[in-house]
Amino acid sequence: MPLCFPLHPIADEEEFGETFAKLFKNFNKPKVSAIVALDDDEKSLLYAEQFQKLIETADLTKNPLTEEVGLTVFVFASKMNEDVFAHFVEKTNGIIRFINRHKLISIDFIDRYPLTQFMTEREIDYATATIRNEIDLNVL
Repeated sequence: MPLCFPLHPIADEEEFGETFAKLFKNFNKPKVSAIVALDDDEKSLLYAEQFQKLIETADLTKNPLTEEVGLTVFVFASKMNEDVFAHFVEKTNGIIRFINRHKLISIDFIDRYPLTQFMTEREIDYATATIRNEIDLNVL
């Protein structure tokens, strides 16, 4: 069962790394997945920086990622900041991973409402990327 708890960015990166490493005993077992899903990409960037320093300090980039051990950090952010977060993906050999939150939302929307893929400008307001008020998605 996954362990979930909120983390607050800690100003001192060393304290962040020590706290996280203590919680998970240097990531020997079990596999740790950290999820950074904030509405503010600048705050997500702070977490990515802190995780990068933790990964470098613990020298985790040299250990192979397995299903049983290690650390994976998923950072949800907007597409316009993908290049900024790509730096962290590269520096950590994929331990930090960028997830385009808007792409996930649109995929979820299409899964929930599959008929939307056949809609045109008559049903969708392209300027605002919203369904027009007079359209009811739950009626066939």
